[in-house]
Amino acid sequence: MRSQWELRLPAADPQRSLVETQLRYILRVRSIRPTDTLTHTLEIGEFRVVRDTASVAVRVSDAALSRSTGSTWMETVQVERHEQGWWGRAFSRVVEIGDRLGC
Repeated sequence: MRSQWELRLPAADPQRSLVETQLRYILRVRSIRPTDTLTHTLEIGEFRVVRDTASVAVRVSDAALSRSTGSTWMETVQVERHEQGWWGRAFSRVVEIGDRLGC
């Protein structure tokens, strides 16, 4: 079954087309239709490298029916570069989870 996803990637990223193609395949993406009762959004921010740390912000949102209800999960993923020149494990630095409307 195909899922209703909206993908948002940095427009200036040279790998945008490749990443979008891979995500569409992995997530089995189809375009959102006006009749969909549940939609998902995956937003990937700009990839940044500052000194010895690479980071990217990732946001996943779910919206139901009128798009006024749903939830959002946002995470900043970082990877540190070691003195030997190789990259370490990815880890979350900031995580935010919440509902669209206050409870």
